[in-house]
Amino acid sequence: MNNANIDKAAAAKGIDLSVNIAGVTLKNPITTASGTFSPHESSEFYDLSELGAMITKGVASTPWDGNPVPRIAETYGGMINAVGLQNPGVDYYIENELPFARKFDTKIIANVAGHSLQEYCDVVERLNETDVDMLEVNISCPNVKEGGIGFGTNPDMAATVTREVKKLTNKPIIIKLTPNVTDITSIAKAVEAEGAAAVSLINTLLGMKIDVHRKRQ
Repeated sequence: MNNANIDKAAAAKGIDLSVNIAGVTLKNPITTASGTFSPHESSEFYDLSELGAMITKGVASTPWDGNPVPRIAETYGGMINAVGLQNPGVDYYIENELPFARKFDTKIIANVAGHSLQEYCDVVERLNETDVDMLEVNISCPNVKEGGIGFGTNPDMAATVTREVKKLTNKPIIIKLTPNVTDITSIAKAVEAEGAAAVSLINTLLGMKIDVHRKRQ
């Protein structure tokens, strides 16, 4: 049963599927995963208006090429990836992706990526001028000024990103956490204390595919 039929069946039974996240009401709790979602491509397969919200693919202050191929590998239990947050940059997103996404009757949550605190702030400041409904800040990105350590692996860095982007927008902020830490609760509490409206659990788990027969990756 697709989302539209679920909504119709629920309505017929008088069931309200709407959910409220940080003051934003979604007509149902079905959303996309930001890492692989493109409104243009996905709309070829189903009506995006059936979604409670679309979380669009990560957007940075400038275009990112992502990692070289191969960057996706099948495993026995699914797949692992190292795409590297390939994206065309915030200007392209605002001029091309966002107007297309707005054609559909659903909320839009923009995912934000950055390699430095300034990059996060630049994107949030630009997106605050748009009509996106919420912002999801991906703090799993590496901090290039601190040797590549992920922003989301350190409570202080996570708190700093949250605090600084909050100053630049009146839109609800979701902080997307990384699972690759010893204690994720300390990170969640740190971003909550600095004004995060919600947290997204979780980003990609670290993994490696090894061919045991050839003894290589």
